Amino acid sequence: MLSEKALQEEIKERKKVLIADDSELQRKMFSDLLEEAGFEVLMAADGREVIKRYKEIPLDLILMDVEMPKMDGIEATRRIRKMVGGVHVPIIFVTILDNDKQLEACIDSGGDDFIAKPINPIVLKAKIKSLLRMNGLIIDQAKQKESLQNIQNETLREQEIAAEIFGKIVHEGSLDVPNIKHLLSPMSLFNGDLLLAAHTPTGQLQVLLGDFTGHGLVASIGAGPAAEIFYGMTAKGFGVEEIIPEINKKMCKVLPTGMFLAACLLSFDSQQGLLSIFTGGLPEHLLFSKDSGRVDRIASSNLPLGIIDNEQTDFVFDHLEVTADQRLYLFTDGIIETRNKNGKEAGVEGVEWCVQNPCIEGDLFNSILESHKRFAASSAQEDDLTLVEIDFDPDLAVYEAGEAVQKAKSPAAWKTSMTLSPGALKSTNPVPVVVNQVMELQGLQSFREAIYTIMTELFVNALDHGLLGLDSSMKQDAEGFMRYFALREERLNALDMGQIKMSFKHQPTISGGQLVILVQDSGSGFDVNAVVKDLDDNKGYSGRGIPLVKKLCRSLDYSDGGRRAKAVFDWEYKN
Repeated sequence: MLSEKALQEEIKERKKVLIADDSELQRKMFSDLLEEAGFEVLMAADGREVIKRYKEIPLDLILMDVEMPKMDGIEATRRIRKMVGGVHVPIIFVTILDNDKQLEACIDSGGDDFIAKPINPIVLKAKIKSLLRMNGLIIDQAKQKESLQNIQNETLREQEIAAEIFGKIVHEGSLDVPNIKHLLSPMSLFNGDLLLAAHTPTGQLQVLLGDFTGHGLVASIGAGPAAEIFYGMTAKGFGVEEIIPEINKKMCKVLPTGMFLAACLLSFDSQQGLLSIFTGGLPEHLLFSKDSGRVDRIASSNLPLGIIDNEQTDFVFDHLEVTADQRLYLFTDGIIETRNKNGKEAGVEGVEWCVQNPCIEGDLFNSILESHKRFAASSAQEDDLTLVEIDFDPDLAVYEAGEAVQKAKSPAAWKTSMTLSPGALKSTNPVPVVVNQVMELQGLQSFREAIYTIMTELFVNALDHGLLGLDSSMKQDAEGFMRYFALREERLNALDMGQIKMSFKHQPTISGGQLVILVQDSGSGFDVNAVVKDLDDNKGYSGRGIPLVKKLCRSLDYSDGGRRAKAVFDWEYKN
């Protein structure tokens, strides 16, 4: 004998079948047959009662007579099928098979099957069980679909939140400056292309364009570490030649086998009109001169990052003189691999044609985008798309440093020094290191830009003129400037003796503090007056540094034939 609990479970699992027939005798016959087969039976005498029962009770199947008073079975079925939100309930019509028009109306109204009068009990039970089994599969499928949709919605929501956080981390820099225009069009929520921009403490604009293997979330896994290195080192004043090895080292560690970062990292010094650039694995960049209409290509000189470690890699960096009328166009392979309706790729030639044949007067960037859009027409996007325009007009490259927060450190007495041998000078830019050391010791973030400018000028003079014996008079024009830079690199690589010592001494004052900076080199010295030119009237490529340092400092004195520079910087403490 079944327990009460087992009995309730059995009752709960019994399928509910509604018998709709205006004949009490027919209802009783069907009821006895179905109850004997284990079904729970409910009854209705007309179509209106069928609809009422359908709304009140979760039914598993309806056995529907066609001819009924008040509302016939066909109309009742039609209204049931129009009701939304309910689970599909199978409906079997009980009808006479000799009326083809009526049979067609039964199916059109939403009936699932029909059985002819007089009823064959075996056929009826077989049809009911078959439809219930099929409907059970449909219900299970609907539940699985709903469950899957819920999982997909939750996953999408999590990705949207992650993408928002990710975007704030990665794109926190200076992409909104006047001399940069850009388009980022990812294939999915996460972008496999990376575009970063930030300024150094002395105002150089640094831009990193990267393209990870593939696209989407997997392709963007290295973006966070790359952005962290880029922003952190740029803020500390490191340049292209220091940042690239660090990013490459990190990519070799975090990227799985077969993935890499094709990248371009550039630094634009608007004061000197100098572009320092690293290219590795990206398409050729286009340097456009507005005045002449000339387009020069800058080809990739390195492997992508994350393939070979630093010990086995000799990175190549290019240094170009750029003018106010020039613009640089950077793009990832998604742009040049875009296909038109005939399957032809745009190619670098296509982008170059867009540059030389603008369809929008006075707006070359949007002209390129419009031409690219027309070329692609209705073709589906197949990769992440990124296009960047950098304008070298110095009037657009004005850098306004954000207001720094002064750390709450009272002025203290301290001193420190650093001595660099040829090996260190070849592999290290010490200026960011020592400036950040000063920031940590005293908390002079409000004066970082000034101190960085002072240190850069004194160190460069000690290295270039003191140890390397370079002559600033070479930098009279763009060609001379490039010769100067090439000779500097050559002599630095060959340097095997000499040193530069940098010393800092700090003393509190009544209103703040005084920082004394001493830079000494062991070279042959140089004529300081020969490298100094008036700051306001200087239109060349040299001679601005020392006058600028004198404006920033209380005093600047050179001695020992130019081998010893002493700068005194006073600052006022802020509570």
